[in-house]
Amino acid sequence: MNTMNVKTICLLFVLMAFFSCKETQNSEIRKKNTVDNQLSNNNEIKTSEGYLLIKKYCFTCHSETMMGGMGGSHAAPPMDKVQKQYKKATPDKQHFVNAIKKWVQHPQDDRILLPRSVFIFGRMPALPMPKEDLQKIAETLYQLEYPIHHSSMQVRMPLNKGKAWEIDAVQMGKFNNIAKMFQNFKADTPEAYQQLGWKVVKNANSLILDKGETAKVRTKFYLFFYEINNDISALMSSKSVDEGKKNIQILLPKLLRYKHYFKQKES
Repeated sequence: MNTMNVKTICLLFVLMAFFSCKETQNSEIRKKNTVDNQLSNNNEIKTSEGYLLIKKYCFTCHSETMMGGMGGSHAAPPMDKVQKQYKKATPDKQHFVNAIKKWVQHPQDDRILLPRSVFIFGRMPALPMPKEDLQKIAETLYQLEYPIHHSSMQVRMPLNKGKAWEIDAVQMGKFNNIAKMFQNFKADTPEAYQQLGWKVVKNANSLILDKGETAKVRTKFYLFFYEINNDISALMSSKSVDEGKKNIQILLPKLLRYKHYFKQKES
């Protein structure tokens, strides 16, 4: 290799390192600007009547963010986690607001988006409050901008020493009923696909939150649905019929894997 080629290669490496470093710096600047914008937006929102109502009604049990934890006086999931889950499962602000309002008014409903929290803390009590206050709380919660938390924790549905977990006929019937909902499902509105997603949630919770079953078995049900949670949320937030169809195609094969993890007990 002649001297000219060596110099050229060295120059290329220097340029690559320079641009890589520059892109890293730009990425960090973008992240900082995003956080600064979020803080600025939140500072404005936190002077609003809606935020004061959140403090009044919600922070007794909920911390505001994941950083606040769930110990001590906090007996419920952080509000940023609640917001994140409901935003994933709703296609727009109006659906988000309606879902939050419905849950606060009817917390005994089985359409629970955070079943693990119910599993740990129990169901949220109904909160008597003026409808106007609840509207402002839901709208303000949607507007708040929280940092995204990336968890490195890997959760996988385990087998029972290499075999499927044995469950009773009623539980297997519930899994079968969820699968049947998708068979030949056709609809001409995105709302129908959204409602299908909510039906999956409701039926999944009937397994996860079944007080007649042991905590060990309910945990297995939770882990199974946890793995496909994002796919269920995608179906619930379908914005068009085509998107709904696509989400079903993605979700159904993963859902049908219940036959790999669970089998009916022999009578």
